[in-house]
Amino acid sequence: MTPKDKYTNADGSYRGIFGDWDRIAWIRQPYSGQGDLKPGKEFFSTSVFPAADHPLVLARGPETRSALLTKRLFRDARFTALLERAIVNPVVLIYTDEAATRRNRMA
Repeated sequence: MTPKDKYTNADGSYRGIFGDWDRIAWIRQPYSGQGDLKPGKEFFSTSVFPAADHPLVLARGPETRSALLTKRLFRDARFTALLERAIVNPVVLIYTDEAATRRNRMA
């Protein structure tokens, strides 16, 4: 069986937009204590940021591509932190407060 699109595995199962992120992203690898980027690893997956593989970016060299991927990583990390602080954390507090209130009523 052949995949229908880039988000489908060969067996037809859904693999998601992040595809092989865990395998190729430096940030997802076990900490080695070295602090250096492992050869062949990237700071951000090009499967979710294909602009890094644009011919104009590639023509400027690997340093430019790496810098672009690093900036994208920081942009997404900042977005994630803001999303968690502004939306996720308040909702979690509401639900945990409600759960605690229910437990106290039942006690």
